[in-house]
Amino acid sequence: MVVLSAAALLGLLVAAGGEPICGTSEQGLRFASEVQDRLRCERRVRREGGDLCAPSTSACRDSVERVVELVYGGAPPGESVAPRRCRNAIRKATQRFVLQRTKELVFLGRRRATRASDFVGAIVEGCGDALAAGSLPVGGVCADLPAASSTANVAFCLRGRLEEIVQAASGVTVVPNFLFILTDDQRWDTMEFMPLTRALVSERGLEFTESFVVTSLCCPDRATILTGLYAHEHGLTTNKGALGFDHQRDTIARRLQTGAGYRTALLGKYLLNTRYALGRLVPPGWDEWHVFLGDLDLYYGYLLNQNGVLKRAGLGERAYSTDRLAGFGRTLMSRWADEPWFVYYAPFAPHWPPRPPKRHAGKFDDLPPFRPPSFRAKAKGQKPKWVVRAGALLALAEAEPKKTDERRRLQLEALLAVDDAVAGFSMRLEALGLTDNTVLVYTSDNGLPWLEHGLRTKNNPYEESIRVPLAIRYPKRIHVPRIIDELVQPIDFYPTFTELADVEAPPVHGRSLVPFFAGGAIPWRE
Repeated sequence: MVVLSAAALLGLLVAAGGEPICGTSEQGLRFASEVQDRLRCERRVRREGGDLCAPSTSACRDSVERVVELVYGGAPPGESVAPRRCRNAIRKATQRFVLQRTKELVFLGRRRATRASDFVGAIVEGCGDALAAGSLPVGGVCADLPAASSTANVAFCLRGRLEEIVQAASGVTVVPNFLFILTDDQRWDTMEFMPLTRALVSERGLEFTESFVVTSLCCPDRATILTGLYAHEHGLTTNKGALGFDHQRDTIARRLQTGAGYRTALLGKYLLNTRYALGRLVPPGWDEWHVFLGDLDLYYGYLLNQNGVLKRAGLGERAYSTDRLAGFGRTLMSRWADEPWFVYYAPFAPHWPPRPPKRHAGKFDDLPPFRPPSFRAKAKGQKPKWVVRAGALLALAEAEPKKTDERRRLQLEALLAVDDAVAGFSMRLEALGLTDNTVLVYTSDNGLPWLEHGLRTKNNPYEESIRVPLAIRYPKRIHVPRIIDELVQPIDFYPTFTELADVEAPPVHGRSLVPFFAGGAIPWRE
């Protein structure tokens, strides 16, 4: 088999003629060829001295300079051995990636990078000593990475930025995939117990510390996510759920499916009362529908509507719902690898009654009791009457604190299975070459008090109920991890997804979160 260089491939398209514009097939191939030559020149100048490398004169010169800046930006003369070795690893990986990815996009219009993982492996192998010494030999946007970043995080930043540059130079637009992960009743302060999710999502993307639901009740909030509307507008204001929701309305899944040809899947919890409202029916907008038909204790022995076929799960560990639904998701990612997709993964965890899988049972047995200042707080003169009434019986029950501590431990152990699912999704995305072009969102539908204010129910405006975790990873557009302290809400997901998918959005109440991706100050809600 003959493997053609970028220069040789360029000759196949030069005959097209016309004014050179960066963002065409011809210029994309020229860009890839110039990147190879320019990076070799930069290496030679730093090793042997001599004249500086001549800048590109092609239509894609800005793209070429951006790649050079990533590899050699801020490189001091006479680097020590470890940074120089790391920079050489980055240069070689960059040359291979740019050439391969350009050919994939120009000739195949390929959504995924077939050997993207090689890029990360090469940098992890070549840069360990440099980063251990506290050096970060990268330029461009990746120079803003925290000094303590891992070699893998450096590689993901570089590769995501290169993917963005190559797509722009080759003129091939790749709309992102969406992996939307929505847990059930997860408070914002539980993320510290999910190390894999923090490492793979929060520390490689945006972490929103002021994420608040608009209605601290699962069904209204899930309907808000699907529609981008407040509850008074979409009409579902209670946990009546599927019995009170218009399933024919324009949800985000239906908009992506009809507006941009996305394949769509909902895995897990849709709304309450789905069995009575829908039964075997599948609402419009969903290609794959694997949805709970029960409402309580959905870890084992649950009933699923699987594309119109009702199936009862068993009681063994292989049927554990968090794991099984994640398996469905990974299978769909593989099946739809060359199409845009929207996968909505909604496990039951850590909803009451929390039941962790056997592999995580007992992991938090030694967790100290949770006793914040507001624990069982009565303060009758300062609390609204409804709070005093709601907490009166719990405050009097001496066994309740121990029950709450046990409930908390079980919830955190159930979340470890979700943590595993996030890692499994990330591994599958990487194996498929889809990491850089996938928007991964992790959040929850509401929080849940652990006896703060004497409460254990969620339908109240206290922070324990309305504040939820939110992290977004999208390597092609979010290159450097950041913490965002602006007030964001579930109404913002719909306009965010439609903007990224380049789909016209209907009037909604939320605002797109895309402006946060690039960093900088953004006028936002108060």
